[in-house]
Amino acid sequence: MIAGKSIPAEWAAKCFGFVQEVDTKPRRRVFEVFRSQGLHANQAVEFFADGAPVLRSLTSYLSAESTHILDWFHLTMLHQYALGVAQVDTAGGKAMQEGLTSIKWYIRHGNAERALERILDMDDTLATHQDNPLVDKKYSKWKPLARLIADFYTCVEQSSSFVMDYAERQRYGERVSTGVVESAVNQVLAKRMVKRQQMQWTKKGAHLLVQAHTKVLNQEWEDCFRQ
Repeated sequence: MIAGKSIPAEWAAKCFGFVQEVDTKPRRRVFEVFRSQGLHANQAVEFFADGAPVLRSLTSYLSAESTHILDWFHLTMLHQYALGVAQVDTAGGKAMQEGLTSIKWYIRHGNAERALERILDMDDTLATHQDNPLVDKKYSKWKPLARLIADFYTCVEQSSSFVMDYAERQRYGERVSTGVVESAVNQVLAKRMVKRQQMQWTKKGAHLLVQAHTKVLNQEWEDCFRQ
């Protein structure tokens, strides 16, 4: 599922979302949202996204003058895992947190190569702790943590050309915080679609629910009944 929010300078923000396997014209759907907000041909647009190839192709389609800025939600999730590791292994959790601080610094300053090296170091540290049967028994999330680290490495490796100097952007007063991305996703998907709610959705059902929810969020729900 892809979800997001368009925030133009002089128009009201609008949410969008869809399940790619269900939506037959996903590019057109997002384009119509942008066009309703006054998007002009070849207008410069900044996209904050997680680096997925499908999103890069989508943003290029929407605007040839687009700038793709990576959202580092992986770091937030890894930090949460590090706190969990620290509860069963103080030294291991501290090592993870220090590694994440280093990775964040390199990414913030546009150095993808050194960030990748630090991610590999973290993977080696994880393997060492997994070999400890006492620690492994106390912490049940080693496998999802390992997958997240692997996904993070792949994301940085495949998107290295999009890693920019975030510190420089901040000095020039340009947006660097990607909290708006996570906020938009949470807003579109809502609580009822979160796993902890113990509700299951088919892809088609989820797609239709998101269409209804975005209409409500964009204050367009009543317009659907006036047509």
